[in-house]
Amino acid sequence: MRINKKVRMNRLFGRARCLDVAIDHGVCNEPSFLEGLEDMAGVVAQLVAAGPDAIQMNYGQADLLQSLPGK
Repeated sequence: MRINKKVRMNRLFGRARCLDVAIDHGVCNEPSFLEGLEDMAGVVAQLVAAGPDAIQMNYGQADLLQSLPGK
């Protein structure tokens, strides 16, 4: 395993547990879209404040996370 991948994996699993939150649930106006994810910036801010080990999102949503300080 490459060293940079090993470092990332240790960040997630170094304590033998991991809370990973997925918010990559489709796009608006799809029947499978989860209610409450319309305000993605607000959702991401709440998740960052809760302090999970990882947040799964698509590339478009990742820009929102990059704009938050202290992540």
